Formats: sequence, structure tokens, C-alpha cells
Amino acid sequence: MQKIDNIISIIMVFVTAIGFAQAVELNPATTVILVVAAFVLYELILNAANNNPSIRTMLFVTNGFVFGLSLAVIIDFNRGWLSAIICLLSMAYKYMIAEATATFHSRSRNIFVILVNGFFYSAMFTVVECMAFQENTVVFVMIYVVSFAFFMCSYTAYKTMGPSKRRYPVYGNGDGIGHDMGSDWRHIVKRTVNYGRLLKDEFDDALDKSGDTFSGLIREIRKKVVPDYTDGQEDNDDIRKELDKYRYKITEIASREELTENELTILEGIIEKLDAIYHDYYKNNKAKLEYEMRINALNGDIEMLKNTISVRKEREMEDRMKEATQNRRSQAQQARRKREREEREKREEEERRAREEKDREQWEEEERRSAEEEQRRREEERQRQEKRRRERNTRAAGDSKGGNKGSDKVAGIPTRYFKGCKTIDDLSLRYKKLCLIYHPDSGSGDVDTYIELKDEYEMLKKRLS
Repeated sequence: MQKIDNIISIIMVFVTAIGFAQAVELNPATTVILVVAAFVLYELILNAANNNPSIRTMLFVTNGFVFGLSLAVIIDFNRGWLSAIICLLSMAYKYMIAEATATFHSRSRNIFVILVNGFFYSAMFTVVECMAFQENTVVFVMIYVVSFAFFMCSYTAYKTMGPSKRRYPVYGNGDGIGHDMGSDWRHIVKRTVNYGRLLKDEFDDALDKSGDTFSGLIREIRKKVVPDYTDGQEDNDDIRKELDKYRYKITEIASREELTENELTILEGIIEKLDAIYHDYYKNNKAKLEYEMRINALNGDIEMLKNTISVRKEREMEDRMKEATQNRRSQAQQARRKREREEREKREEEERRAREEKDREQWEEEERRSAEEEQRRREEERQRQEKRRRERNTRAAGDSKGGNKGSDKVAGIPTRYFKGCKTIDDLSLRYKKLCLIYHPDSGSGDVDTYIELKDEYEMLKKRLS
């Protein structure tokens, strides 16, 4: 597989350099220099990418794009069948790697992703060119869809496995659960939490039987894990399985939120006892080396858990400080809102009182004007009545002094208002004129005089008729 990877890498760099040279129309000598420089640059970038994820990601994107562009230039944008054949070959290459290695080797995976990127961009440029020149677009759209689907599948696999990480030995526990010795402890807990729950009752039972002492715990573990082994070579797998099982138990218990530093110290003591128990049962160096790696990893897990508890305490302190700050801010906001509400209510009350005072003053002014108007009207009415009374008194005094002077008789009846009227027509005409003067609705009218005038008119009218 390594040879195949190297051959494909050479082909990729060669195609990229030739495509670039053809695109910019370089002469053959310059093209050869460009190819050599491309190989050197590719190796330099690849070596740098092994230790820098950012450079590695940049290499994937840049190399894939340049390779696809160069491939599109070489096939002259229109040979869609060539792109389809290359896609099929790349699919065969993918399954060949999968069957040979059962997983993607880091270098194989990188080259595979770059190839798929190249085919994707090549098909994309082909479709754009065909659509521009209105050629057989359906065929190339199908190539584009297949290439895009193939690209998404490979990209999903690439994201799942991660970009060319250093892989550590993975050991199983006999139940299909492996452990990456270089992984973070949170991943350990996530991968083993279900298995740890299944074993929790069994481990608690061992703790109960041990009487919560180290010696009792070690005795129970010895019964379960270390039967009568002789050379440690034949049954190393069984010992490793049991060690993994108790390691997962310890990890599951240590990952609980209520774990304290004292409990972590107890876990360290358990590991020391495990080390003392198993040390004599590994006879060959290979088994001892493997065991030491596992014990060191377990110690590393405990240290990470310690750091995690410390970080958790710091975060709890920060949360409490943040909560206190938020409470102070909330109290200050509540006090400000209360003060603003009181000021607003006070201002509204003052405005209401001002409106009421203004309305009261307007009402009092209207009442005063109404009273003055009524008083003036009554005074005018009183003056009119007083004037009419004086006029009546004056006429009455004149009659009493002169006897019948000022009066005359009509049809033998003395009269004040109808002097000289001899016929009914004269009487009626005089009555109409006097009504205009003495009628109550006129300006100088008097009710008493009008009644007297009317009675005299009726009486004279009867006499003359």
C-alpha cells in the first residue's frame, strides 16, 4: 500500500505541475524545472503538515483545488467520459485501501481526500464549461452529481476519522470496547460509561465484601483477577481483560460529580495495590512493558481527573462570583426601577392635582359669572317693575286730581283709552294701536295696564254693537 500511495502522490504532483504549465503556456525546460520544484515543495509541505493540523488542512484544500483545476485544463474541459473513468478508478482505489487495511492509513486518507477534491472540482469545471457552450449538459450534470456525492461520502469519513492524527495502541477489554491510550479522559468516560454501569454492581459488591479496606479490596480483586498463573505468558489476555475491567470501574467512579480529592487519593492507593499484585505475574519483558503502559495510562487518568476537579472548583467559584455580580446588578436595577416608579407616580399625582385645581378654578369662575349675570338680570327686572309702578301711580294721581279730566265717554261710558271712538271700527283700530304699546311682550308693556285696556275694550265693544 505504501508503494501505491507513493505512485499516486507522484502522479498527482506531476499532473498538477503539467496542468499549470499548460495553462500558462510555459516552454518544456521551464516545465521540467516546475515539476522538480513541485515535488520538492510537496514533500516539504507534507513533512510540515505531519506536525501542524492547520498546514495539513491548508494542504488538503489547496492541493485538491489545484489538482482539479490542472486536471480540467489537461482534459480540455470537455472530455467528460475521462472524468467519469477517473472517478470509477478512484472508487476502486478507495475500496482497495479499505479491504487491505480495514481503515484508512493517515497518508492514504490524505491522498484520497485530495483526489476526491480534484475530481469534484474537475467535474464542476466541466459542467460549467458545457453549460456555457450548450453541449450535452445532462451527461455532465450526472457526472457532477456522482462526483459531489462521492466527495461528500469521503469528506464524512475524513471528518469522522480526523486529519492524520498520531495513533496510539488500542487495547480491548474482551467485550468489544477499546481504549485509546492518548485520548482525553472525557472520551474514556463517554466510551465506557455504559459498560461501567453494568459492572458497577459487581464492583460495589467487592467493596462491600472487602469491608472498605485496602487489604480487603485487594483480596477480593485477587480472587476475581489473579487465579493460579504460572509464567504469565499463556494467560496475559485474561489478566489484561480483568485489569481493563477494573480500570473502567475506577474511571467510572472517579468521573462522578461528588468525587473529592480524598477519594482520588484512595484511587491512587488502589492503583498501587494493583501494581503490587500484578507485578510478579508478568515474567517476560514484553508483558511487563505492556502492563507498565496500562498502569501509567491509569495514573495519567487519575491526574487528569484531579486537574478536572481543580478546574471544576475554579469554575464553580467563577460561577458564584458571576452570580453574585448578577445579583448585585439585579438589585441595583430593581432599586433604580423602584425609584423611577416612585418618581413617576409622584409626578403623575402632582399633574393630577394641578388639573383638578385648574378645573376647580374654571368652575368657580363660571359659577361667579353665572351669579353675576343672574343678579344683573334680576336688578334690571326690578328696575322695570319699579318704573311701571311709578307710571301707574303718576296716572292714578292725575285722575284723582282732575276728576273725569283726561277721560271721555263713549256710548255713555267713561273711558281713558278710547276717547272720540264712535263706531266699532274706530274702537278696533284704536285697540290695535294701544296693544302695540301696552302689550306685555312689547318693550314698554305692562300687564295691569294691558288687562285694564282689554276689559275696557270688551265693555265698549258690547255697548256699541
